[in-house]
Amino acid sequence: MITNLFFVLFREANMMANSRTTTRALPGVYSFEIIRDLIADSTSRWNQPAQELIEGVFKIVVRHNNALISKHFDKNEAGALRAAITFVTRIHPLF
Repeated sequence: MITNLFFVLFREANMMANSRTTTRALPGVYSFEIIRDLIADSTSRWNQPAQELIEGVFKIVVRHNNALISKHFDKNEAGALRAAITFVTRIHPLF
């Protein structure tokens, strides 16, 4: 389905570009400008979803990391070791 949609958009962009310009491209061969514009238009909307995904994954990793720290160092008498490890893992600005 996505491939078909991509092809339809690609074909329409090619037809619009060809109507504005004179081209000697072979059938089924699209100009670099059309491909570049289509890819740029598609990828320009990726920033926000990618950022949300990265932040979500980071939160999951932090929760898992904190659980591992608690599991391995809560019963340990060396509270300073647990504090040091917790401090090192919380240096990241997203905490």
